Amino acid sequence: MPHPEIILIRHGQTEWNRAGRIQGQGNSVLTDLGQSQATAYGALLAGQLAPLDGHALYRSPAGRCAQTTELACAAAGLDPAAFTVDNRLIEKGYGRWEGMTRPEIAQAGDEAELAAMDADPWGHRPPDGGESLQDVMDRARAWLIGLDAAQPVIVVCHGGTGRTLIRSYLDLSVDETLAIRMRQDVIFHLTARGLDILETGAEMS
Repeated sequence: MPHPEIILIRHGQTEWNRAGRIQGQGNSVLTDLGQSQATAYGALLAGQLAPLDGHALYRSPAGRCAQTTELACAAAGLDPAAFTVDNRLIEKGYGRWEGMTRPEIAQAGDEAELAAMDADPWGHRPPDGGESLQDVMDRARAWLIGLDAAQPVIVVCHGGTGRTLIRSYLDLSVDETLAIRMRQDVIFHLTARGLDILETGAEMS
């Protein structure tokens, strides 16, 4: 099935990113670096990917994605209110681990669950309602296949969700997908030619 051109943006660095805390479907505000990264996304959109008229605009409902969208739009001359919020673009749910660091998870007695996730990062579901990356890909793919193949898209989402979208778009293997670095100083540009990674020039944590 053909897919439209997609400009995929991960939210900027958050306080929990910096602290090594799992965010999942919780939220944390952007750091100063994250705000600079978000502004750099907008500058790149306006400088290298213009014209942006006619793009379908989507974002995750997470606050960090809303904040990133507002800052990027200010730099790109877009209206953040024009973005459609789609719940299928939310990050992977991590159950009771959300807001915790790996050492805190281990101290809470979940060492075996952490080892299971490390052994099967695609299929493992964290305890108490967590999702696997396959679960995330299933809902994100439903969003992807519903797009108009003739209309280019800008989407602001997450590392995990974005990774699954790239896999669906390019039909990658699990290993190829997990090898992608979902950086916060680049834009992922998906077209019929494949994946281009466009450097924004922002700093990376």
